[in-house]
Order: sequence, then structure tokens, then C-alpha cells
Amino acid sequence: MSPEEKAHNEEPKRGINPTLLASIIGAVATILAAVIPAIIIINANKPAPAPSITPRPTVLVVTATDLPSPTSTSTPQPTETPAVTSTPIPPSATPTTPVGLYDVYLAQDRAGQSKTTVFGPQQSVFIFFKVNDPSGSNTVRVVWYAVDVQGFPTNTFLSSDEGVISRSPFSYEMLYSPRWKVGKYKVELYLNGSLAATEEFEVK
Repeated sequence: MSPEEKAHNEEPKRGINPTLLASIIGAVATILAAVIPAIIIINANKPAPAPSITPRPTVLVVTATDLPSPTSTSTPQPTETPAVTSTPIPPSATPTTPVGLYDVYLAQDRAGQSKTTVFGPQQSVFIFFKVNDPSGSNTVRVVWYAVDVQGFPTNTFLSSDEGVISRSPFSYEMLYSPRWKVGKYKVELYLNGSLAATEEFEVK
């Protein structure tokens, strides 16, 4: 077989036509040029996804308090207000001076500042008093007694003095010589012969 015949009998080799390939590439490029901007626009208009937030656990603090005890809901009963009756107060009467001997007391000093009913064995005993005698006589008698003293009978008379009192207040002094004995004593005051006052004292 001649070479011409041999070439005629062989099947032609298949290959890609350059012209066809160029046409296909051009078509694909055209399609991509149209599609890609559309995808970009769609993605640009799509809202961004919201950031995900992981919730944190909430801590609940409970404070216990005592509940108040229930109170009674009973309605208080009205109390009756007692009627007050005003009593007029009489005007205070003008103080009047006592009649006879009054303001009688014992003291350790002549000024009458140290009032007492207890004396020492060598102390003087002073008796003070005031006189208001309507009769005007003002005769006062002072009598001293040993009431309960060792060596003396009960109520032993010791001494007495009598005179007309010209001023008030007045005082009498009694010093038992050489000294008082320990025990209980008393002094009596008489006005115009009548017993008017009695003061008791003790020597320690």
C-alpha cells in the first residue's frame, strides 16, 4: 500500500479546535463577569450576623428576716372619761402666831445653831422657845429632871428657874455641876403655872 492510501485509510486524529476553545473561554468569562458582581452585591446587602452572647449565671442572694408577730385586729373599746368637778380653792388664810409657848428645841450652843437631843457630860444644855401670852404675864418656869440616871431615883428633880420673859425668842441654860452623868433627862416649861412643853434629852 502506498503511503497516500495508508494516510487516507487512517482515521483522522481528534483534537481540540483552538477556535472553539477560544469561544468557550470567552463565553465563560462573560458569564463570570455577570455573575460575580451579583454575588458581591447580594453578600453586601445581607445583614451581618448578630454576635453571639453567652449568658452568665445569675447569683440570687436571699436574706432571711423575722416576720412580725400577728397583732390583734380587735377594735379597742372606748374608755369612759370620768367627769372632773372643779372645787374652788379657798384663799390661804393669813398665818397666825401660836398662843402660849412654841418653837421649843434644845441646842448645844448659846446661838441655838447646833440643835440636838444628845449631849456630852461636860456640855451645857440650852433650851430655846418663843412666848405669845395673851394675858401679858409671860411668866415662864423651867424645871430639870433626871429621868433614868444611875444613882438617881426615876424623875429626880434637879433644878428650876422662873422669870418674866420680856423678849421672844428666849433661852435658858443648864449646866449640871461638876458634870452630867450618863443617862436620860428632861426639861419642862410652864407658862403662868401650866405645863406648856416637855423636851427630853440624853447624855452619853
